[in-house]
Amino acid sequence: VSTQSTGCFNMEFWCGINAEYGGTTMSKSKKSDKLSEKDLTALVYDFMKKMNRPYSSKMVYENIKGKEIGLSEKNCKALLDKLVDEKKVVQKMNKKQAIYWLNQAEFTEMSTDELRELDEQLKELEKQNQDLEDECSRLIQENKALNQELTNEELQIEIKKVSQENAQLLSKLTAMRSSKKPITAETKQQALKSYQDSKENWRKRKRMCTSICDVFEENFGRKKFRKLMEEIGIETDEECKVSINEDKSSIFLNAKK
Repeated sequence: VSTQSTGCFNMEFWCGINAEYGGTTMSKSKKSDKLSEKDLTALVYDFMKKMNRPYSSKMVYENIKGKEIGLSEKNCKALLDKLVDEKKVVQKMNKKQAIYWLNQAEFTEMSTDELRELDEQLKELEKQNQDLEDECSRLIQENKALNQELTNEELQIEIKKVSQENAQLLSKLTAMRSSKKPITAETKQQALKSYQDSKENWRKRKRMCTSICDVFEENFGRKKFRKLMEEIGIETDEECKVSINEDKSSIFLNAKK
């Protein structure tokens, strides 16, 4: 069983582990702030075992932050060569550069039961990860909806604005009702036809957009497509709280003369 990672090696993690060499915790020399050779060798070995992937000596030096622990790049290579001599690490020359990786014999072979247990743990973690991703997506949508709502201050301004518009419309309606020249049936029919044409165009364009979105969703997957919609700025009627079937204007269009 191997473990791979591309993350930078964390020195703080290694400060509390037991070294493979001698089984003692890595300690600093009393005469110097630098780690002893035994501890440095153990640190390099543990790093190679933890990462279990090919590295050049320079990459190992940079990942374990050799400069911070008093290890030169040259000495880092020497430690790797020492581990090669001890058959704990394997070396292969790639043109003029030496590549090192852990000897896989260093890993204890796991039993079938242990592997099965790890598989079960992996499945459980994958399920937890999926649940968290779904919850995160739900919260993002909820947050987006909340951000679209007006604040209390904005609501007060909007209420004042709508109240003024309503007063103007009511005044206009009162004047129209008291007028001696009511709207003719022909004018009413023209307005009704214009309104119905607009609603029909809305339906056609909605069907076209829905059809295109279905194709994208089928190819990208629902989750990726939803993310793409957010990035592009596509909003559905439901998100905008409008309905194509809502028809408040019929109250006026169908009103008696």
